[in-house]
Amino acid sequence: MSEIKLCPDCVADILLGTPSRARWLAPYGDEAYCSMHFIRRFGHGEPLRRVDGYEPPPVLKPAAVPRPSARQKKATAPTSVKA
Repeated sequence: MSEIKLCPDCVADILLGTPSRARWLAPYGDEAYCSMHFIRRFGHGEPLRRVDGYEPPPVLKPAAVPRPSARQKKATAPTSVKA
């Protein structure tokens, strides 16, 4: 089994929370990055090369900001003004 690599940019920034596993190899060199930091560094045009032995986690991380529920209504501006 291959060793688990963590994204170096996630490790460097503790404000992001738990570091993500690296899944994509950099175009040049042997560094590996998570999807977010790969796109930030190299853009959408670079071909994706998966880290050998990477398997997606069985449980996804919860979203940082909860999504609004279907029952929550959006606030709307009034359509008429009473004087």
